[in-house]
Amino acid sequence: MITIKQCPRCNTVASGQEAIEATFGFRRMKPGKAPVPQSYCRTCRKIDGQEKAAAAKASTAQLEAATAVLAATIPAPVVLPALADKKVAVAYGSRPHAEGDLVVLGKTKALYRVTKNGSITAV
Repeated sequence: MITIKQCPRCNTVASGQEAIEATFGFRRMKPGKAPVPQSYCRTCRKIDGQEKAAAAKASTAQLEAATAVLAATIPAPVVLPALADKKVAVAYGSRPHAEGDLVVLGKTKALYRVTKNGSITAV
């Protein structure tokens, strides 16, 4: 069994099973096998965890700021006053619409009314 251990990050050294347990801790690689000392000391593992948490928090803050900037650049949807009381939908693919529905077709942005037989006529 290992009797001396050095942390690769801070160079802390512990000798003897009790000192290694207190400074580094042990982990079991496989059931029934002898425990192995942790590679890094407890202090460095704690610092590493705190640094990762701080980095994740900063990353989340950056993402939220970028989302706010992006949201501010996207124009709000426009509702035409003449159509405010009408049922208007954007027709993509083969989504069914009822007779009398007003639809805006894809990239043309032209307004059409659905007829009784399911075809469309320009409004």
